[in-house]
Amino acid sequence: MARELLEFSTRPRLPTKFMESTIGVICPITPSQDFTLEYVEVIQRHHKRTPYSTNTFFREDISWSCVGQGPLNGLKAASGPGADAAEIQWQAFTNADNPFTATVGPGFVGSTCQFPQITEEGLEDSITHGIDLRAVYASRLGLNESLDTSTSRIRVTNNQITSQVASGLIKGLFPASSDIEVLVQSTSFDSLEPTISCPDANQLQTAITTGSQTWNGHLTAAAGLYAELDAVSGIATHDTGGWHVSFDQ
Repeated sequence: MARELLEFSTRPRLPTKFMESTIGVICPITPSQDFTLEYVEVIQRHHKRTPYSTNTFFREDISWSCVGQGPLNGLKAASGPGADAAEIQWQAFTNADNPFTATVGPGFVGSTCQFPQITEEGLEDSITHGIDLRAVYASRLGLNESLDTSTSRIRVTNNQITSQVASGLIKGLFPASSDIEVLVQSTSFDSLEPTISCPDANQLQTAITTGSQTWNGHLTAAAGLYAELDAVSGIATHDTGGWHVSFDQ
């Protein structure tokens, strides 16, 4: 299935005009001068990004370049020589001498992108969103051009795309800021990306999908459609990635 090179996840930005009008929706009666806005919380998902590698076809028929757009990584110390350590930018590549390169589906062949990562357009959206937020709330909350961690905090999850979005948002919202610390919880108890086990749910899923005539019957009935999709996508008939057990994939 030939797909145009579009952003895989396009989340519309909230226009400044709408953010201004939302204040009136939340408080339809204009408050007197005796009242001031004390607190704003922004819960933001990612902007435009590449897909997760698990959601790409075995071999995509389009190219995707992210040269010079890789995510930043590295470490900085509080003081000493490590305080000025270099920032590291990832650049994806493949090596023809690596025999394992061809052992898994290549997805986007020869791509220099990470899957997932925020795209250049997604980063620009994040910056614009920060600019819009600043236009609406900076004067109301008395925000400086630099992030003051005593009054404002940025929290991310262990998923790297949340930090990529935060880098753009902070640039727009606090334009004089750099080298910002953000808050992140451990993967074992991150309340924004919970991984808490649920034995009852697992048991219920197993009961539905294991040895169930109804479940096996629906897989048999869908075999013809799966075969047609495989012919288009290049997914192997006996794959182990879950492509033939759920249309959600």
